[in-house]
Amino acid sequence: MSAGDEGQAAGERVGAAVRRLAARFAAVGIDSPRLDAELLVAHAIGADRARLFLSPERPLSDDEALALAELERRRAEAREPVAHLLGVRGFRYLDLQVDRRVLVPRPETELLVEVGLALPAGATVVDVGTGSGAIALALADERPDLRIHASDRSAEALAVAAANAARLGLTIELHHGDLLAGAPTGGEDAAGAAAGSPATNADGERLLAVLSNPPYIPDGDRARLPPEVRDHDPAGALFAGEDGLDVIRRLLPAAVAAGAALTAIEVGAGQAPAVAALARDAGFAETEIRDDLAGIGRVVVARTGSADPSPPLPLDPATVARLTATTAAGGIACFPADTVYGLAVDPDDLDAVRRLADLKRRDPAKPNAVMWWSVQAALADLGPLPGAVEKAIEALLPGPVGLLVPNPRRCFAPATGGDPTTIGVRVPLLAAAVDAPPIAQTSANLAGGPDPASLDAVPAAILDRCRLVVDRGPRPGTASTIVDLRGLADGGSWRIVREGVVPTAVVAERLAGVG
Repeated sequence: MSAGDEGQAAGERVGAAVRRLAARFAAVGIDSPRLDAELLVAHAIGADRARLFLSPERPLSDDEALALAELERRRAEAREPVAHLLGVRGFRYLDLQVDRRVLVPRPETELLVEVGLALPAGATVVDVGTGSGAIALALADERPDLRIHASDRSAEALAVAAANAARLGLTIELHHGDLLAGAPTGGEDAAGAAAGSPATNADGERLLAVLSNPPYIPDGDRARLPPEVRDHDPAGALFAGEDGLDVIRRLLPAAVAAGAALTAIEVGAGQAPAVAALARDAGFAETEIRDDLAGIGRVVVARTGSADPSPPLPLDPATVARLTATTAAGGIACFPADTVYGLAVDPDDLDAVRRLADLKRRDPAKPNAVMWWSVQAALADLGPLPGAVEKAIEALLPGPVGLLVPNPRRCFAPATGGDPTTIGVRVPLLAAAVDAPPIAQTSANLAGGPDPASLDAVPAAILDRCRLVVDRGPRPGTASTIVDLRGLADGGSWRIVREGVVPTAVVAERLAGVG
């Protein structure tokens, strides 16, 4: 094929070549025609993209015209990915060599790297299905303290990862095999880790994190994929059975068996709720769904945790931080309250409060309690309250009691239903002090249904809509006691609205002399 066969000849100007290729790429349905044209012209002339803008009138040489014609043909006709034509793909701060042996790294996979970057110092990480080594090498580059392993069942893919590691001067340990075959377990690889250090448990075992971008495309979706993916990415890195979850179904139990404290998995659009449920079924205590930039649930993060039904509430500061980060982002979270399992949203987010009511199938005018993490924080937000009301709050909280109090500042009006002059106040008893914003909280049940004492009792339709799910085993199961303190504001008395886990006699004893 000559340059003339493609309507291009030596002497064509760089700027004209970019415009011509962009027009042709757009005509054949390529998503980023201008960017692809710029990258290929720059590659053909051996320059970076900036040179194109500096020298748009520069003519192509004979050799450059021939090289560009071949690149144009492969991109427009064979629909080869630009990364294959260039031989390299940028990922985080690295340039990775890629070809038909490995999946071309995508921007959304950086979410998995972000999970790894948040791990404690010295933790052990296994990148399952490493392909080009993108996740493992990015972590090795940005977190050299981590002990990083990478596995793949494809020897060809491992060869690409090994070549990238050698070229970049980064150290990772590669394993050839299925899933976690050959990789360390949570009790291994702990040499030099002191017991009680941030990356170990009380027994001195080094914490293990499993990160994976596994195959997750349903077999039946093959024909709907763009040709760049369908025809050029390795099928073994793409397809995973009828629903796309065959590999994930095996990976999650394998991670639990290996003692993984955390497992994060990239998933396809619409798969996150099902994968979160699979993680809980496999034995993980907490699941979190993280969105990509398009708002698609793209990564499921699963964590282990202890199941302790006794007070205080088994939520550590890190879990509360994830809970409040979820609600601040507009999501709904399911978590173990001190009595039953509850749902949480941002108390200032009217849309989230309405979605919560819709999820529970209840009247949106019905108020939600606002849960603070300390009595001091609640009093600071509520502002100056009548002295008797403040004393009553301090006498009854923290604990499994809900209080109806005046709301002179109209705080968190979206959570108060139809009457912002009154607010429901909850402060759980925690094992450790927590500094976090409050949440609007209600039972994790459908309207009129039983209060769930365990995560298994929470309706699946509710769990599927939760961005974060925390399991800490069975809760006591008896609802909180609700006390109306508004009468104290006018020199009157308090009253029991609902007797629950705290008996009326105990409330009366604590409030003796108040008022």
